[in-house]
Amino acid sequence: MKNGSSSSLWTLSYKLSLVSIVCACVSMTFFIPLFAFYLPEIGEPAVKVGLVISTFAVTAILTRPIFAFLIDSGKGRNVLFFGYICIITAIAGYRFTSSVVNLLPVRVIHGMGYAAVTNSAINVFTKDLKGEVRKMGLAYFGLAMVFANSLGPSVGLTFRNLFGTRNAFFFALAIASLGIICLVFSRPGKEDTLSSSRRFSYLDGYEFSAMPLAALMVLACIANAAIVTYLGKYVSELGYPSLGTAFFLIYALAMIAARKVVDILLKKIGDYNVLYLAYAITAVSYLLISIAKTPVIFCVAAVCYGISFGTIQPTLNALILTICPPEKRGAANSTFQTSLDTGAAIGAIIWGYVTEICTYPQIYLLSIVTSAIALIGLKYYTSKHKTLL
Repeated sequence: MKNGSSSSLWTLSYKLSLVSIVCACVSMTFFIPLFAFYLPEIGEPAVKVGLVISTFAVTAILTRPIFAFLIDSGKGRNVLFFGYICIITAIAGYRFTSSVVNLLPVRVIHGMGYAAVTNSAINVFTKDLKGEVRKMGLAYFGLAMVFANSLGPSVGLTFRNLFGTRNAFFFALAIASLGIICLVFSRPGKEDTLSSSRRFSYLDGYEFSAMPLAALMVLACIANAAIVTYLGKYVSELGYPSLGTAFFLIYALAMIAARKVVDILLKKIGDYNVLYLAYAITAVSYLLISIAKTPVIFCVAAVCYGISFGTIQPTLNALILTICPPEKRGAANSTFQTSLDTGAAIGAIIWGYVTEICTYPQIYLLSIVTSAIALIGLKYYTSKHKTLL
């Protein structure tokens, strides 16, 4: 990123890079709640929603180590542009799908593109930042991604309600196109060319020191899959067809509104204590959704979830990229992004089958288990690394 070594974080290049990654993430999660409606529309059973979503996630998991290797070899910009081309190609292809058979190849292309963009963008645009400026740049980049991922379902449901499912796909294409335009004008700087004698290994695509923290992110994403995939349909069945849109919008706005308070807490009580608090609030969110019968309770749950999940993802992302060696940042970010994909894939598969035997309130009640396990895991991790607290 040009001028990245200066003390100023908020350069035009950095701002455009944030808009670019927001567009990529919005255009991904845009589709997730729509599949619960779209598959029945094309004559496919709802149980295949999990297959459609997990195909995307599994593709991302399998390709991330390859992109991490290329990024750590100095080819991050190439990976970034390749990813955007895949995203736009896939989104254009959704309009022409008519069954799960021809939908899955499109999901493969989309998953590969999303993996390329999310692996490379944070490295390309923050690599020259130093010290506290770098830590802040990483945190805001992570926040932009989680904000966009939370906003996407609201945008998707809004356009579906207004124009129908297939026509909504055009708006996703417009959003992704804006993202690549911002990418071009952000002019990412040249990267260091590393040794060409390095040979690819799948294991090189992961940073093993990041695995414990990545596992905590997997747990959060398993429960998040239940919210992003099924909450829109759940509230529609309760008689509130527009409440899904409102929930995700409130969730996204709460995340941003709470950021300054979260920054203060991070400085006062530390990253790990903030994570304890955030995981506890996610459990409260799932409980509220499981018992909610009125829009007010759903909106309160959205605020709680926006604050908590919107704290967990960027905090863990920044921690992982801070503790890893500089030459392994591509692998570290690949590890973190893989944790998001893994949680989404596991969640999609689990909840896809659970919906056949459980009600939606029961699903969200079960989601509390993921927060409980995460709190136990965080306690164990910090007990082994007492200097972190």
